[in-house]
Amino acid sequence: MYYFVPSYYQKTGKWRGNSWVWYANRSMREFDDIVSQIKMFRAAEKEVTLVVSCYIPDLRYYLHRQGLSGIRIYSLFDQIQGVFSYAPGLLMWEDLDWPEDMEWVYTQFLIMGYQDGVHVVNIEFGPESYLLWIDRFEQKEKVCRQIYDDRGFLSSEIIYRDGREVEQIFYNTYGRKTCTYDLVQGTVLVKGRDGLKKYEKMEDLVRECIERYFLEQKKKCGSSGVLVLSAS
Repeated sequence: MYYFVPSYYQKTGKWRGNSWVWYANRSMREFDDIVSQIKMFRAAEKEVTLVVSCYIPDLRYYLHRQGLSGIRIYSLFDQIQGVFSYAPGLLMWEDLDWPEDMEWVYTQFLIMGYQDGVHVVNIEFGPESYLLWIDRFEQKEKVCRQIYDDRGFLSSEIIYRDGREVEQIFYNTYGRKTCTYDLVQGTVLVKGRDGLKKYEKMEDLVRECIERYFLEQKKKCGSSGVLVLSAS
């Protein structure tokens, strides 16, 4: 088995991959040269697993655009969120629970929602027109970004205070909170079978999950696996 681990992070240090609205320039969104390497190994009929250690809720659409649909994936944040086997579904923004008095304005790029003439919502879409995220506003200030998984469920919420990201809350497919990431202090609280576990920084949680995954793979497959890391 060949394990490919791409370096696919924003420069913010918050363990997020780049999710782009459909009208943004995506020229920089690449798994460096790892995509072509994976294609070469698959063409040679080698067993390949993509190990994704950052948060990419629209990963499946990205892989589809790169011709990598159907590749075996280990997603660290799926593990953290408790998303193990979930049948993808199409979630339309109209399916969400909206107030009856909401008025909608359709712009060239996004959909804006108003209540009593006050701007309260922006709805953004990904390159394939899937629901990407919803920004919510109070008194003209963004207070929350709700991020949707491309499989059709609310994946996380980023909470804003005074224009700053202060907290990210992750959910499972049932809408239950599984992880809270303090974006100011850097600490992480994860809800597990034995209650809450605190990590001083996200790197500690990532390291623990990755080490556990490869130990499990070693037990299953022996020591014949090859690890391929992206350097960028």
